[in-house]
Amino acid sequence: MYDYRQHYSKNRENNFYKQIILNHMMRTWNITRILFLLLIILVMAVSCRKENNAIEEIDQLEDETYCIKPDTQKDTITGFYVFEKGKQEFGFAKGIKINQPFEASVFLRDMWNDNSKFTISIIGYWSMLPQNGHSAEAESINIGSLKKDTMKSCNDLTFNLNSPDSTFITYNVVNDDVHVLSYKLDLSGHNKLEIISYNKETNRLKAKLSASFVTDKEFPPLLPKKVRFSDVYIEHGY
Repeated sequence: MYDYRQHYSKNRENNFYKQIILNHMMRTWNITRILFLLLIILVMAVSCRKENNAIEEIDQLEDETYCIKPDTQKDTITGFYVFEKGKQEFGFAKGIKINQPFEASVFLRDMWNDNSKFTISIIGYWSMLPQNGHSAEAESINIGSLKKDTMKSCNDLTFNLNSPDSTFITYNVVNDDVHVLSYKLDLSGHNKLEIISYNKETNRLKAKLSASFVTDKEFPPLLPKKVRFSDVYIEHGY
């Protein structure tokens, strides 16, 4: 006689093992799905980070490329002094003063208290006096505390001599040794110095300058309240 109880018991046992196997498979599948989702999240996070880094690099490159931005301001001032360029024995600067072309002579000097740094002096001159044949200094832009180890850089300009993260600049009108008028940096302007290349062994320099200045005392129209130098190209030692 066929034993139905034994058959039923075996079926229950088989179903029990099937259920265990099925439960194990489901747990394994759930763990796999979780791991797969975590992997996708990780890949997306890495991808976003790389994309953000790429954007930052592009932004940084654009900042370096456009250290001196093209000048778009328009000035209608007339009658101001555009001084003589001098002999330009060691170097020259060419650009726009307010709205007129200007040229000047360029000199590089060591900082008086630190020979690991240098200054750039851009000098314009009064017209030569016929009685003594002497051309006196008329205007001077002095840019200081530039490190000789810097071969290329984009520098913010400041009127604060002790600024740790900007380059100090002054602009004065003189008559040789006689002081005439001092200007301060106009903080609303685009004030940058770009070192394109510099060799401390040969003292060869290529640079660009954009700077705006303002004074409390003016002598219009010859010496206006605001003076802006733009698109200035500087060379020394070539």
